[in-house]
Amino acid sequence: MVSPPDFKTLPYRLQTLCRTELGVPPLRPQRFRIEIQRERYDYDFDCFWHYHLQFSPERSKDMSDSYEVENNAIDGEDEMGSLNHSTVQIKLGHLLLMTNKNLSVASELSLDISQYDLRSYRLEGKNELKPDICAYLERPIIPNKEDDLVTVSKMPDLVIEILSPRQAISYLIRKINAFFELGTKSCWLVNPSQQIVTVYSQPNQHKTFDIERGAEVIDEVMNIRLPIQEIFS
Repeated sequence: MVSPPDFKTLPYRLQTLCRTELGVPPLRPQRFRIEIQRERYDYDFDCFWHYHLQFSPERSKDMSDSYEVENNAIDGEDEMGSLNHSTVQIKLGHLLLMTNKNLSVASELSLDISQYDLRSYRLEGKNELKPDICAYLERPIIPNKEDDLVTVSKMPDLVIEILSPRQAISYLIRKINAFFELGTKSCWLVNPSQQIVTVYSQPNQHKTFDIERGAEVIDEVMNIRLPIQEIFS
């Protein structure tokens, strides 16, 4: 039995996902296959509420001496989306509109961040951010001489990000942290495959709701309560 490599020798991206500084554990299991000096190691990122790693070395015939992470997680925006992603996006927007008449809800609205320096968050795009869903207590005003706004400079009160099957959760957490810096009051991270909603009131303060243990998603900051069964049904 070959001993697994020390954690510090793992690729930076895997180390980043392992660190509890992310604020929450992964909302879905992750599998990484790493090849080091002709040994193959399967790293299982397990369970919802804490981290642990299980190491299973397996000999491979076509190994290289370089680090190789065989996961399809995109550290950025996933333009392709998925069936579950798009369905949950529509349902969330509808539920927010039906249960909170005071909200102005938008889908994939381009937000102007050109006046901010968000380089430390390592996000795609320097001039705009586009959340899956956002909501305002007061709708942005369209100037009299304009018919519409292509980008909006006013930051939303609520941002909802939905994890796609190929997307790295660490990217969405960085994106949520950036929204808090921009002044957003509340952020949700939704995992359709695990039927989980994590509601952030601050970057490191959150509550997690799942379909098996609760009837509602509760956002105390925004005074929102949504039936979780209707989000994922």
